[in-house]
Amino acid sequence: DDIDFHLNLFQNSIDACKKAEVKHLVVIETPATRKLFAPLPSKYFATILDNSGIPFTYIHADGKLEKTKSYTFEEGIQGEIGLEGVTLSDGYMNTVGYNAGDWSNILEDKISNKGGKEETVVNSDKTIAKEDFAAVAVQSLLSLSWTRSRYLSVSCDGPLSIEDSDDNDRDYKPAKILKSDKDWCINSQS
Repeated sequence: DDIDFHLNLFQNSIDACKKAEVKHLVVIETPATRKLFAPLPSKYFATILDNSGIPFTYIHADGKLEKTKSYTFEEGIQGEIGLEGVTLSDGYMNTVGYNAGDWSNILEDKISNKGGKEETVVNSDKTIAKEDFAAVAVQSLLSLSWTRSRYLSVSCDGPLSIEDSDDNDRDYKPAKILKSDKDWCINSQS
């Protein structure tokens, strides 16, 4: 795929969001995105986001995304999700010496701290359930301020487990069958 095509498509999408007066963007960076644009720093995309003036949540997958064959809404999150994040300060664009897209250095620093190789930014041994990754994106919209921009990195340290009385980990199983068709939000108590 042509890099200019993807940058133009991203710019046009952001312009359409701005014209539609979208209040907050959620941008997903997958391992496939990093692989496709390995020679291209993420700064180009970050610059487009900054120049739009629309607050955003930029979510990076620090692992391969896999579909969970047995995923159900009732079971919910499948893995031990790890989150790292930075919320950009109010008025960060007006900071002396800041250039549009400089926040993307967070990701570039992460690459440097993992040996300086692009491939190491995505942990090849770890996988993240696509459904868990999507849940993080949805929760970012539901739970975080729409007036602030932020960067989130999502990782997974294996299947969700709980400790039993013997301090051994075992796979998590819900205590009862949850009925999502009967409850508006199955994890809230009324």
